[in-house]
Amino acid sequence: GRGVPQSNKEATVCYRKAADQEVAGAQFFLGVMYEEGRAVPKSAARALSWYRKAASQGDKGALERVAELEATRSSSGLEPGGCANCGALQGPDGAALKPCARCKAVVYCGKECQKKHWKAPGGHQGSCSTTEKAP
Repeated sequence: GRGVPQSNKEATVCYRKAADQEVAGAQFFLGVMYEEGRAVPKSAARALSWYRKAASQGDKGALERVAELEATRSSSGLEPGGCANCGALQGPDGAALKPCARCKAVVYCGKECQKKHWKAPGGHQGSCSTTEKAP
């Protein structure tokens, strides 16, 4: 607000509280915070996870960011830093993340995340190089 010093740390705390209550705008801005590394460790995977949550509620900015980040990941050939759906850095019990069986462009911590991400608005189904049938 006016007359109050800007604090990315305080903003992150507020966004997180609202995001946990399914407020799409807060989920989108948490995605921005992670994407840009503002008061949180920079993480494309976590940013994408928050953008997807907002996108699933119809947030247009989040839908755009999901599409852009998915396209960047697919075209770059770079392995993502975490589960493409939830941002986890490893699977259950410390297991390694597993790549999409079709394109190998994204990784998942488990089958549930893979299924959710495939069907989500802006999800992997639209960017997978081979889309014959759902996983």
